[in-house]
Amino acid sequence: MTFTWNRSKLPQDQDRAALLPASTPAPAAAAAPVDDPRWQQVGNLIIGLYDYLRTNVDAHPALAAVIPTLSSAVADYRSRQSADPFDPVRTVLAAVQQQRARDSSIPEP
Repeated sequence: MTFTWNRSKLPQDQDRAALLPASTPAPAAAAAPVDDPRWQQVGNLIIGLYDYLRTNVDAHPALAAVIPTLSSAVADYRSRQSADPFDPVRTVLAAVQQQRARDSSIPEP
């Protein structure tokens, strides 16, 4: 099973973390202020989750089920439409925990 990873950055005037699957076009503009520290934290958390999946998905194929959830979290992050910026991260973490409940050998994120 092969997975393709694409990590791209937003322009310098926006937050530094944006992760998209290779086939997803970038949205036009962010709706929330870029300098909001909560969104910057979310960007860093998404990068961490991306790195976690990239590192562990080959050894634990069940984590592949989390990739679409991470892609949705990235889209939510980039659109800045969520009332609570941490909701997308919580959703990804819940998906990881669901897989960990099925396979105890999957490491914690």
